[in-house]
Amino acid sequence: MKAKLTKTLDGKDCIAIKCPGCRIEHHCHPSNHSWSSDFENPTINPSLLQTFGTGQICHSWVKSGFIEFLPDTTRHSLRGLHPLPEVSP
Repeated sequence: MKAKLTKTLDGKDCIAIKCPGCRIEHHCHPSNHSWSSDFENPTINPSLLQTFGTGQICHSWVKSGFIEFLPDTTRHSLRGLHPLPEVSP
């Protein structure tokens, strides 16, 4: 499974994927993002923009089970298209 439904700390529903660059889960909210409802090969729109307290960002598209890192990503050096790893249950 490459995507899962989970809850945020404040109890809201969200979609989670594991980022192979950051090596942590990234979450998005159904109120802000649409997704394909495919847990094995998810597509999420619009792009995911994760910001960190250090001023770093991870910016990507998730399409058909792959993650494409955008050039403005500063958190890690991965670029281009990569398969999404499995998320923990």
